[in-house]
Amino acid sequence: PNPPVRERVTITFKIMLEAKRLLLLVSGIPKADAVTELLEGTKTAAEFPAKRLLNHPNFKIFYCIE
Repeated sequence: PNPPVRERVTITFKIMLEAKRLLLLVSGIPKADAVTELLEGTKTAAEFPAKRLLNHPNFKIFYCIE
């Protein structure tokens, strides 16, 4: 078993959106629906909070299905 987690870092959307560059790394076929919703879906940011990342002027997504 893994040892218990003792320390954590929380990064809020406010902090992420203040970054000079924002990079989202996504891997695996099971995440395909989430990536499609993020980029093409009809849900609002209230329903799908990751959509707030699309407001960043230097936001990039790298998605690998393998």
